[in-house]
Amino acid sequence: MATYIIIAFLAGFVAVIIAIGKVASGRVSKWLGIIYLSLVVAAGCIAAFTTFHYVYFMDPNTRFHGWPIPTVVFQRVDADSPWLDFVGPTSFLAYPMNVILFLVGPSVVLLAWTWLKHPSTKKQESENERL
Repeated sequence: MATYIIIAFLAGFVAVIIAIGKVASGRVSKWLGIIYLSLVVAAGCIAAFTTFHYVYFMDPNTRFHGWPIPTVVFQRVDADSPWLDFVGPTSFLAYPMNVILFLVGPSVVLLAWTWLKHPSTKKQESENERL
């Protein structure tokens, strides 16, 4: 199961990189590029808030700092015991991972829009060769 999650995350990462590349190269309309870049900024701000300032309790003895990828998890045995923390590699990777997770949806929509709006360039090249 973890392998599928990693593969899905990497596919999302590739989609975000391709979408940013399309916007940066000017292969999308000006307004679509402005909307996408504003969503990139919004995703960065939302990810900063949810990563560094959002705290929630999964149960009375488990506390997460950060969402959807937590930066640190605190646990205790009961209400009288101290909180013990788990700081893993996500303390450094949580913010970029959350930005990517928040950008996957807009990136897939942008890529689908450009794919539907502009058919494959191979068809255009084959038509140009016939002429």
